[in-house]
Amino acid sequence: AESLRQLDQVTERRLEIWNSYMAAFKPLEEKGYLRLARLPEYANNNGHIFYLLLSSEGIRNDLRRYLNEWKIEACSHYEPLHDTNIGRTVGVVRGSISKTNEVKDRILRLPVHFNLSQEDLQRVVDSVLSFFKLK
Repeated sequence: AESLRQLDQVTERRLEIWNSYMAAFKPLEEKGYLRLARLPEYANNNGHIFYLLLSSEGIRNDLRRYLNEWKIEACSHYEPLHDTNIGRTVGVVRGSISKTNEVKDRILRLPVHFNLSQEDLQRVVDSVLSFFKLK
């Protein structure tokens, strides 16, 4: 029961962070600098990942370097399975993966750690806005 209570607390905090990012970065999306996640109506969100979809790999890399210089952990997302060694060896691709290939190098994940303080959250927001000259 204690573990479930902790899970609820972790999920609640991550969703607070996730929602704060969504609100803070909406103006960046409206100006065309990036795209934010789209949640289908049927989906549930546990806030375990927050990402920005940048317009190019170069901008993603520049933003990641900028944030890392400010000691903010920002990382690319993941390597698609078809690009891994095992995926290239035994994987079978059915259908188009053009969308995956199009976005895989433009995604940047931001921290959503349970222990991320409000001050650190604000520092992440301010740093991203500063990168795009909005702060």
